[in-house]
Amino acid sequence: MRRQDVAQDREDADQLIDCPVLTMWGEDFSAVGQAYDVLDVWKGLARNVRGVPIPQCGHLCQEERPDVVNGELLDFLADWNG
Repeated sequence: MRRQDVAQDREDADQLIDCPVLTMWGEDFSAVGQAYDVLDVWKGLARNVRGVPIPQCGHLCQEERPDVVNGELLDFLADWNG
């Protein structure tokens, strides 16, 4: 199964995600928010990206700052007609 996943990744490596993407990360998490530019990484993967660094937050944003995460999700999904 792993070989199949890798093959699929290689096949579409040059294709960007077309749907809007919301990415959130904890500013205080040294392995992500302080290690690299999360938004820049996602901009290389998708056409329409909104990035939100969450202050005073580590690895588990949804547990540590549900107020911020839920607010961002509601804003992001407000215009969705699904």
